[in-house]
Amino acid sequence: MRTAAAVICALLAALGASAGAAADDPPPETTIVSGPPRSTTDPTPTFVFSASEAGTFQCSMDGGPFGACASPYEPPPVAVGSHTLAVRAVDGAGQPDPTPATWEWTASAPLDPPTIELTAPAARKVRRGALRRFAGTAAAPSGVTRVELALMTSDPPTREPVERCRFVRLRSGKRTLDFCSGPPWVRAQRDGDDWSYALPARVRRAIEPGRYRVVVRALNGYGAATRKEFPLRVLRPPARRHAGSSTTTGIRRSPARSW
Repeated sequence: MRTAAAVICALLAALGASAGAAADDPPPETTIVSGPPRSTTDPTPTFVFSASEAGTFQCSMDGGPFGACASPYEPPPVAVGSHTLAVRAVDGAGQPDPTPATWEWTASAPLDPPTIELTAPAARKVRRGALRRFAGTAAAPSGVTRVELALMTSDPPTREPVERCRFVRLRSGKRTLDFCSGPPWVRAQRDGDDWSYALPARVRRAIEPGRYRVVVRALNGYGAATRKEFPLRVLRPPARRHAGSSTTTGIRRSPARSW
C-alpha cells in the first residue's frame, strides 16, 4: 500500500512532466488571410487572420502596444497616410507568436471635394468702402474642418501660384503687410456649413478700385483641400457733390414776369 508521501511525489512528478512538455511545444504561427489593398480610401478596413492552433489574438497598430482582438478585425478610423497592423496568436499555454504577421497599407483621402459658394458680397461689383465682409457656404459628406480665403489681384493678372500670390498691400508702421501673406491664407469663421470673414478696417481702406479674385479654400474631414475662385470688381466711390452746388445744364428758365 502506497504511503501518502509516495502519492504526493508521484503527482508532483506528473505535473512537472506535463509542464515540461508544454514548455517544449512550439509557439503558434499567425497568418493575415486578407486585408485592404495597398492603397484605400476606407478609414476602417477589415482584416481576417488565422493561427496554426486554437487560442486568442493580439493586435498592434503602427507600433503601439498589443491588445486583445478577434478576427475579423476593424481598427479605429485611421488618418491619411501609411499604416501597419501587426497580429500575433497566443496559444492555450499563453505563448505568443514571436514573429507577428504584419500588413502595410496607405490610407488615401477619398474623392470628397467640398462644395464652395460665395454669398457675400451678393453682387460681383461693389463700391470701394462698401466691401466689409466675405461670406458663403462650404459642405462635404465627410464634413468641413477649415475654410480659408484670400483676395488675389487680377488687374494685372498674376501667374504666381495661389499660395504665393500678391494681395492687397498695406502699411502698418514700418512694416509692409499683405492681406494674404504669412500665413498666406486667412481663416474664416464657421457656423455649420456657413462661413464668414470680416475685413479689418485697415484692409478695407487699402483696397483700391480694380479687378480681384476671391479665392476660397476648404478642407474636408480627411484633410483634402479644394479651392474655388470668384471674380470681384471694386468700383470707385461716386463723386461727391459739394453742398449748395447746382447745375443748370439742359434746364430752360422761364422769363421773369412782372405784374
